[in-house]
Amino acid sequence: MNKALVLPLLLPITAAALAGSALGGELDKSRVSAEARWIAHFDLEAFQKTTLFREVMKDQVLEDLDLEELRAKFGIDPFETIKSATLYGMGADPEDAVAIIVGTSAIDTLLQMLMTQASYRSIQEGDLALHGWEEHGDIDGLWYVHQTPNGGDRVVVLSDDRVNLMHAARVLRGELPNLARASDPKITATPRAGSYLFVAASDLSGLSGIEPVSAVAGMANRLTLDIGEHDDRLYARVSIDTMNVDDAINITNVVKGGIALLQIAAGVSGSDVPPAVRNLIQALEIQSRGTEVLLEFEYDIRRLIEDVKSLEDH
Repeated sequence: MNKALVLPLLLPITAAALAGSALGGELDKSRVSAEARWIAHFDLEAFQKTTLFREVMKDQVLEDLDLEELRAKFGIDPFETIKSATLYGMGADPEDAVAIIVGTSAIDTLLQMLMTQASYRSIQEGDLALHGWEEHGDIDGLWYVHQTPNGGDRVVVLSDDRVNLMHAARVLRGELPNLARASDPKITATPRAGSYLFVAASDLSGLSGIEPVSAVAGMANRLTLDIGEHDDRLYARVSIDTMNVDDAINITNVVKGGIALLQIAAGVSGSDVPPAVRNLIQALEIQSRGTEVLLEFEYDIRRLIEDVKSLEDH
């Protein structure tokens, strides 16, 4: 996608996610195609309300992002304008993904500014008004703007694939089935209460060539990830569905082995394990229940901050 459009929209979301790693920011399945095979949703509104953001990330994120420069250059404050970002794909190739940015009407200012750029092009596909950039004779970085019925939120859809963008636009317009009303959805999971990062996939074949996750991807049928906060405690939950019990046991063993390797790589194996590392590992629960593998992590936010700081000094 064209960086001139994507960066001002996604930079604050990406920064917050990396630092931490009414339907406004929440996942709205009616905006996602019924054909989606994987989905990733980041609720920026919810994240900004967490203790984790207030205690650690707010000052650092605001320091890294020159908000005054962003306001002057793009006419928006990303933290006040952007509510959420959703990525989904109807195939395994992430290059064909669709991105949905939900924000306030202030996004209009940014879009109007982008449309004044020399490389901007307007493309009419039937009754769909698409937008993009011309580079070396090719049109890419395509996007479509959808206004919600109440005229409140702005929904901007981006994709490098014109067919997928048009499909996503027609889903938003109610002309094609959406995930909320799909008769046989490939994704059935829903974010837990308090979740600000949610990932679900029914097809992990796109990870088959990525080590070391390929070992798990080959045995996994479905995957769900939730990261959020509840009562000042950070939680992360991963559920992996497999085809059979043996695969579930094998994945459990692979994950446990991976944790052991990380300890060795960090030079903290055996009795040399710092208390903070031991605490973090002990907070991670791994179990297999039939054909499901469940990984759960829960930790007090302030204690997590203290432990991470202690590791920086180790």
